[in-house]
Amino acid sequence: MLFLKKIKNFLTSKTSPKNNAKPSFRFINTPALLVEAHRVISASPWAAIDTEGDSLHHYNEKMCLLQITVKGGNFVIDPLVPLNLKELAK
Repeated sequence: MLFLKKIKNFLTSKTSPKNNAKPSFRFINTPALLVEAHRVISASPWAAIDTEGDSLHHYNEKMCLLQITVKGGNFVIDPLVPLNLKELAK
């Protein structure tokens, strides 16, 4: 969990530590942010999706990170917080 907290802090920071540039992605961890991300994602003609999972020390596999890139932006979605991700499938 400490690793995920460090990632969240980096992703939500206003600047990147290397070049002081604003991040080109949005960290999604609330229902309101997910609604906005869904609006942008559903308007795009294409999407690239990447997932990160954890099954090494767990009996059941679980998704730990969802990354979606579309024409309108890049989104990093935290599936470990209570979000209704079924909306993204529509």
